[in-house]
Amino acid sequence: MSLLANAQMTVAAAPGLGTVTLGAAAPGAQTWAAAGAVNATAYSYRIEEGQAWEIGTGTYTASGTTLTRTTILASSAGGTTAVSFGAGAIVSQIALPVDVQPYVSAPSASAATGAATISSAVDQVMTSVSFTALRSVHAIFATGAVANAGAAVEINWALRVFDTTSGTAQVAAIAFSSTAYANALNTGVLATSLIAGLTYGRTYQIQITAVKSADNAAAVTAKNLQITGVGFA
Repeated sequence: MSLLANAQMTVAAAPGLGTVTLGAAAPGAQTWAAAGAVNATAYSYRIEEGQAWEIGTGTYTASGTTLTRTTILASSAGGTTAVSFGAGAIVSQIALPVDVQPYVSAPSASAATGAATISSAVDQVMTSVSFTALRSVHAIFATGAVANAGAAVEINWALRVFDTTSGTAQVAAIAFSSTAYANALNTGVLATSLIAGLTYGRTYQIQITAVKSADNAAAVTAKNLQITGVGFA
C-alpha cells in the first residue's frame, strides 16, 4: 500500500468512458507496475483531468497495462456517473477507508441445516466461505455437538485457505485441533486462526476440513458447522 501511494500514470490514449490504457509514469511518480501492482487485482483509483475527476475501484491488467473501471464511487459529474476523459488524464492509485481500516464480517458460512459425516479417507470440506482480502484474515470456526456412535476416535480439524482468483492454489493450512471423541454426544469445537501475508484485492476461500485419525464402523457426525466471523486487516 505505501509503495502504491506514489503510483501515478498518464494515459496512452483518450479512454472516454471505457477501460483506461495506462501510459508513462507521471512526473515525480512511478508506474503502477514499479510500485508493485499485481495483475488481475482490484485497486482503488482516482482519475483527474483539469476540473474533472472520478474515484472508484478497477482491475489492473499488466499485459497492455490497463485499468478496467469496475465500480464508480464518486465523480465530478455527480453521484456515481462516469466521466469521459481525454488524453491528458492522470490515473492514481489511492487508499479509500475500506482499504486501510480493519473490519469484521457477520457470520458468513454455515452448514447448520444438517449433520456432516466425517470419514477417515481424506480431509473433508465441512464448510467454506469466500472473501476478497486486504492483507490478512482472522477466522473463527465453531461446531455444535459431535456425535460418535462407535469406538472412541480422534478427529483432526484444519483450516485451509485457497487463492481462487486464478485457480485453486492452497496458500495456508493450519491444523488447529486434534480432538478425541468418546462413544457419546461430545462438545463441539471452537477455534480461531490468523492467516497473514495475503495479497490485497485477490479472492480467497477459507475451508474447514476434518478427518478421522482411524476408521471405525460407526459414523461420526458434526452438526451446526459454522465460520462464525471473518475479520480482515
